[in-house]
Amino acid sequence: MKFAWIALLLPLAACGGIHSPEDAAKATVETVKDLNDVLDGVKDKASLQAAKPKLEAIKKRMEELQKSTEKFKSEGDGPKVSAEWQKKMADQMSRLTANGLRLASIEGASEMLDGVIGGMGGGR
Repeated sequence: MKFAWIALLLPLAACGGIHSPEDAAKATVETVKDLNDVLDGVKDKASLQAAKPKLEAIKKRMEELQKSTEKFKSEGDGPKVSAEWQKKMADQMSRLTANGLRLASIEGASEMLDGVIGGMGGGR
């Protein structure tokens, strides 16, 4: 199974954001948590199909977050987020990795996730 969609989320953990890098970190952690909550409910191919609309909505949220981080990159701001948000993001990324590994056993999961989540950031 490809895990490119996980790698696309990683830069959001270290970028600036909505009004500040701290705001972006909070929004990103919340969005990745929501993604994990949806993926936690996927147990088989049918539940994977049922989750697709929610995954697409999360994809749109992540795309908006990525757009909002661009202005901070151009201003030269680095990843100035508190250790609290860095830990929360690390926790969610660990959870996301575990979900990805678990979902590898579900037929069609790789393709669905690559199609819905993998397209973030304008391609690979």
